[in-house]
This record gives sequence, C-alpha cells and structure tokens, in this order.
Amino acid sequence: EQVTAQRVVASCAAATMVCAYSARRKALDARGAVLAWFIGVLTFVAGSRFGFTLLAFFMSCTVLTKVGAARKTKLDAHYVRTGGRTWEQVAASGTAGTLSCLAYSLVTLVQSSLSSSEPFGNYHYWLYLLQVVFLAHYACCTADTWSSELGILSPSHPILITTWRHVPPGTNGGVSPLGTAAGFAGGLFIGAAFCIFDWVTCPTHLTAEYPYIGTQAQLQLIAVGGFAGLAGTLVDSLLGATLQFSGLNQRLNKIVNQPGEDVKHVSGRNVLSNCQVNFISSFITCMLTASLFACV
Repeated sequence: EQVTAQRVVASCAAATMVCAYSARRKALDARGAVLAWFIGVLTFVAGSRFGFTLLAFFMSCTVLTKVGAARKTKLDAHYVRTGGRTWEQVAASGTAGTLSCLAYSLVTLVQSSLSSSEPFGNYHYWLYLLQVVFLAHYACCTADTWSSELGILSPSHPILITTWRHVPPGTNGGVSPLGTAAGFAGGLFIGAAFCIFDWVTCPTHLTAEYPYIGTQAQLQLIAVGGFAGLAGTLVDSLLGATLQFSGLNQRLNKIVNQPGEDVKHVSGRNVLSNCQVNFISSFITCMLTASLFACV
C-alpha cells in the first residue's frame, strides 16, 4: 500500500464521520474527539487495516464499558456509563500506536520515492516490526480496558499483584482470573482483527513471496497480540498497584483514586493518574514486544 492524496482525503473523511458519530453518542467529549480525529487520520493513512483495527479497539471498549453498569456504579466512584473519553484518555490510548503508523507511512513514502521497484534493504522487516509495535500498543490498551471492565464484575475479590492480599473490586493493581483472561482475550482479539482486515483489504498478502508478508507472518501477529495483551495487563497492574492511589471511601463504600476525607488507603502512592499509567504501560509493552520480536 502506498500513501496517496486520495488515501489522505479518504482518511480525513473516515475520521470525521467516526469522530462526529462518537461525539454525538457521547463516547468522546469535544477535545477528545478533536484529538481522536488526528489519530484516526494518521492511522488510516498508514493503511485501512490499521484504521479498522483502531475502530475495533474503540468499539469493543465502548461496548464493554456499558456491561454490568449497575454493579460498576456501586463499586467505582469514577465510573461513567457513557464512557465519554477525554483528550487525556485518547492520548494515553493512541500515542504509541499513532507514532508507529506515522513511521510506517514514512517508510513506505521513502520506498515509493526510489527509482527502483525492488524494496530497499530490510524494507519488509521494518514494516513488519512497525506492525508489531502497532499491535502491541492496541493489544495493551484493549487488554487494559477489557480486564478492567470485566474484571470488576468477577464474583471473587481480586488480589493485589504486589502483595497477593485480597482487595476490593476496582482497586488499581488488583488482578483476578476473569480480568487476566479478559486482558489476554483482548490482545488476541486485536491481533485477529488486524489479520482479518489485512486479508480483506490486501488479499495479495496471502500469496506474497516477500518475507514478513505471507499468511504465516500474519498469523504470528495474533500471537503478538495475545502476548502484548497479557504483558500489558501485568505491567499496568504493577504500575497501578505501586504508583497509583486506591482508597476506599468508607461513606460511599466505593473505590476512589484520590486521598480525602473518609478515604481509607488501600494501595499505591499518589504519583500517577490512570491516564499516565495507561500511557507508560503502553510504551513499556511496545518496547518489550518489539525487543522479543527482534530477538526471535
């Protein structure tokens, strides 16, 4: 796929429609929608399979936010049924993936500017590596949302990942079998979505003879998604348990993220916000996944 003027125009149109619809449905606030538009454009410009994978992430997380709303309202003081994401949340869940798409587009532009039709150097290797980074990011973000939104509904109390003691549902850094499995499934979902969209939009990849393009290479991306989803879930939990405050508001009997009156400390220092934890964990997961890929 090459970056063309037609693709840029189509990407702008697609991002405009999705962001306008999301803002109207209150899935994004105003500033979140503006930032999401830029992320959508840069992602679709890299290739339609990137853009559709981004949509799969966003839509699945929006739907799961509403699952078990009544129980979540009772347990989490910060729960918002509409899932209206702010610009901070959009940035945390889109920066690393967007940077990988931007790099992907630049590499394809360099290749298209060369007079030779043969790919330069390790061209396909770098494109594949950037796909790995893209998947690692969105697998991590999907896993974080799936594990959080479904883990809080677990019938058993979660265990704090650093001390293995039972903590109230909704505690940052709390893990449960249901939440961990949901995170792993979320990563696999993103990997599978990317492969399916790749085969639909670029059917020639099924029979391509270049390395890092054929069916086997694309199927490996599903495993990349599963690994990044599980790794991202654990990294996010570790950061949340140590650097993000969790307290039990004894008056409301709900978990809160800030110290205050009637708030009993449960875990973590008040260093990072939830968005900052997500931002850092996504970059760590991208680096871990890309390093593992480079070593294999």
